[in-house]
Amino acid sequence: EGKIELSFDPKAEKGLKFGIGFDANINRLELKREDGSMRLEAEAARLTGELLPVSRQVHLEHIALRTPVIHSYGKSLGDNVNSLITASKTSPETPPAVVSPTLQVVADLFIIDNGAIKHFAKKKDKKAQREWNSLQLAIKGYSSKPSEKKNNTTGSCRISGKVVKSPAQFSFEGTFPTPTSLAGTFRTVKTPVADLLQAAGDQHPWPCFYNWDPRLSGPGTPDRR
Repeated sequence: EGKIELSFDPKAEKGLKFGIGFDANINRLELKREDGSMRLEAEAARLTGELLPVSRQVHLEHIALRTPVIHSYGKSLGDNVNSLITASKTSPETPPAVVSPTLQVVADLFIIDNGAIKHFAKKKDKKAQREWNSLQLAIKGYSSKPSEKKNNTTGSCRISGKVVKSPAQFSFEGTFPTPTSLAGTFRTVKTPVADLLQAAGDQHPWPCFYNWDPRLSGPGTPDRR
């Protein structure tokens, strides 16, 4: 269910004169990567925005996913997420002459409400190796185009959740210094170090810092960062 609107503004800047607006309510959304490493299912989704074909821009005004479930397969969830983020980067071996203009994505607000993540070591496994629920995510003011201003960010991110059948929980709040990187404060409570490192994986580009506080986390578990 949705609608599409065509607009033309002769006074707009070059590349922004013609636009295709969209407003859609989607039931039973399902998305998956070609390599099968990740799959997303959602009961309902709301998507509003505008496509500017001449300037190759997609302006997403509002994206909301209700009770989505993300399935991840492989060595770690962190490696899959990092692979997803860096997949859009142009290979250094690709000749510049054959590279098509990059599609710019701008997202005013992206929300996940009461989501869940299930990570499986192998695709054939029926029981998840790691599970998180009560996921709340909010990304605001994101742009896939690097900011031209010094020390300026390309959006903000806030996420929180809990480990299934465990008192462990986590939260992150930060910004995008570049379109493909995050910087901020990551906090965990009652999360074993082994579980945290396994979820992060080997390919993530982020340094890890731990502040030990037995009063909050107990022996052998990191409290924050």
